[in-house]
Amino acid sequence: MSAQIEIRDLTYSYPGAERPILHSFDLDVHAGELLLVAGKSGVGKSSLLRVFNGLVPHFHGGRLSGSVRVCDRDPVRLGPRGMSDRVGFVNQDPEAQLVASYVEDELAFAMENHGFEPDEMARRIEEVLGRMSMGHLLNRRVDTLSGGERQRVALAGVLTLRPAVLVLDEPTSQLDPESAENVLRTLDALKAQGLTLIVSEHRLERIVGRADRVLLMSDEGPHRLGRPAEALSGSDLAPPLLHLTSGLGWESPPVTLDQAWSHARWPSLKARLAGLNGSGVEEQLEPPSETPSPDAVVARGLEFQYDHGQTALNGVDLTLPVGTLTALMGRNGSGKSTLMKCLMGLLSPQSGDIRLHSDGHQAVDPRGVDLSELCRWVGFVPQNPSRLLFHDTVDQELQYGLKGFREREIWRRSAPSFGIDGLGPMHPRDLSTGERQRLAVATIVIMGPRLLLLDEPTRGLDVASKERFSELLRSLVQEGITVLTATHDVEWVASTADRVVILDAGRVAAAGTVRDVLGSRAAQQRASEITFVPQIVALTGVDRWLTPQSLLACLEESA
Repeated sequence: MSAQIEIRDLTYSYPGAERPILHSFDLDVHAGELLLVAGKSGVGKSSLLRVFNGLVPHFHGGRLSGSVRVCDRDPVRLGPRGMSDRVGFVNQDPEAQLVASYVEDELAFAMENHGFEPDEMARRIEEVLGRMSMGHLLNRRVDTLSGGERQRVALAGVLTLRPAVLVLDEPTSQLDPESAENVLRTLDALKAQGLTLIVSEHRLERIVGRADRVLLMSDEGPHRLGRPAEALSGSDLAPPLLHLTSGLGWESPPVTLDQAWSHARWPSLKARLAGLNGSGVEEQLEPPSETPSPDAVVARGLEFQYDHGQTALNGVDLTLPVGTLTALMGRNGSGKSTLMKCLMGLLSPQSGDIRLHSDGHQAVDPRGVDLSELCRWVGFVPQNPSRLLFHDTVDQELQYGLKGFREREIWRRSAPSFGIDGLGPMHPRDLSTGERQRLAVATIVIMGPRLLLLDEPTRGLDVASKERFSELLRSLVQEGITVLTATHDVEWVASTADRVVILDAGRVAAAGTVRDVLGSRAAQQRASEITFVPQIVALTGVDRWLTPQSLLACLEESA
């Protein structure tokens, strides 16, 4: 079978870089396959994806050698415009890809540039809207969409050109589990129609079962290319199910729940789990505190409606104890970002009450405090961390934060966890998404807030980066800082958070400890509606083990 994409001896270096990000790279991709590209942050995944349509080197500059053929064209010579009708590309940052004010105009933009007739444009827009179940967004302003909705619009705009190759850089990073599944089903349909799909993702559990092959990129040795279990077994990046079954020594370890339930080793594991669930063997849990923590945030009856009529908050009650990490979850558009902006004082709810407590001072309503003063109490990192970065180097970003820094001891202890050592001279735009995320959080933490609000903080982070980030947040919590993070990353929440609050259509649908909300039988019953269930809970149907590490430890203890 001839390859639709051929890369030979490709070497690429960004301008000013000391060493190549891609070195002597070879790759063949066949028509109609789904290639999943995985690897640590900064290893070159996005750079490789941008080669396929000529963004590298046409947009980024730098030095490139070797040969690239995509659909019998040379993207290095033709550039993005010359490849746009054959290669659809969706950036990991959808905001950087959207140019129009309204969704309908955004979907028409690419076709207008290719000279399509109005009737044909209308037909294709209707076709794509139906395929992606997003007709309700057609007349919306782009600036009123959630991050996940913008991601779907960016994908829809690319699909209007009916490309032969679709390149997606973290297409589900800002999507809730249900929306992510809808997008992935769309990819299934496109693949069935013969499209070639190249997808980079960090949340591998969502897509690995759909991949024909996995390219596991590495900066410490040769890349791996093969079937999903073959490429990922033994890797720190393996998704929870593969981590568990590989740890148990299963032959041909499964990568999907269906594969696990039909595996020859499943009946014996199921029987063993049934015995453990009724035994006295328990996970090591922190004993409950005898004295409850004071509350850092108390909000009651919050109502907020945008000017265009969308009700984002509908009677929200929220309590955040001091020194806890709470995950705020829910579907795209459920009100998570709006709630955080109300706590920060960026938005003012039409009704309801908010009280922020800081270091024993009198509780205040953020609506009555000047934003410059509130920033000393509350730190906010938005979905797009680049919005906080405006200096020429990493060092300059940190020095700016130090001007108002009060808690130097906290910064001294937590600084190593940010993972930005050695990046000081670099420009923030030259960092990977994960590095920019950690830098943005650092610029806020360095100012010493007692309440830290994070909107999708694990977007663009690999497993090791998430672990370091979790350690950082836990160290801040131990210092008495209260953390609220809006996220769709179920597995990260299961391993990191203390509490979970789930919003649904602007209301609180569930609230409690991580196990109460994500690991309970009630959560499993809600799974068809909310789908915020860790993979290990979905596998076992048991509400005890939220992560593969906890289950493996329990199995080892009982052996």
